[in-house]
Amino acid sequence: MKRHLNQFAAILPLLLVISCVTLSCAVKPHTAVSIDKLRDIEYVSDMASRGRFTMTDGAYTERIAPNSASVLTVMLGEKYGFGDVDGDGDVDAAVVLISQSGGSGTFYSLAVVTDNNGTLIHKDSAFLGDRVKIGSVSIESGKITVGMIVQGPDDPMFRPTVDVTRTFSLTNGTLVEKIACK
Repeated sequence: MKRHLNQFAAILPLLLVISCVTLSCAVKPHTAVSIDKLRDIEYVSDMASRGRFTMTDGAYTERIAPNSASVLTVMLGEKYGFGDVDGDGDVDAAVVLISQSGGSGTFYSLAVVTDNNGTLIHKDSAFLGDRVKIGSVSIESGKITVGMIVQGPDDPMFRPTVDVTRTFSLTNGTLVEKIACK
């Protein structure tokens, strides 16, 4: 009997380590970021009256001023990417927000949303342009790449023709564009 207790005492630390590793993996909350969840979270925007807004079904509207006919509309774009942007191993997202405020402009911004212990948080945004065409958004090795068509020097605003690729990373919670030198 004593021999069995000694054997059990010898393997007990190993069993505790295995059970702790298994439990910590099972207990860690995982959001499973999805486009559906991104359609209903809070985003930060200088255009919104309170500096932030919560989308409902991928859209948000507010009057620009009381009794004004002008309305700010923000929509979640069709292009987005998933991957780890902050190095924590969780899946994050890069989405395009499209804003209109009653004038002729349609403003596109790249928004980065991170998974913070199961809660989706809009970390930062970068302006992409006015009346541009977004072709793709992807995340790979912590880098966000946006393929888009922008206005060239002789293009009218409504007809961009120049293909560009812009690359961003999240550095200390701030979206930073990586400028390629030629």
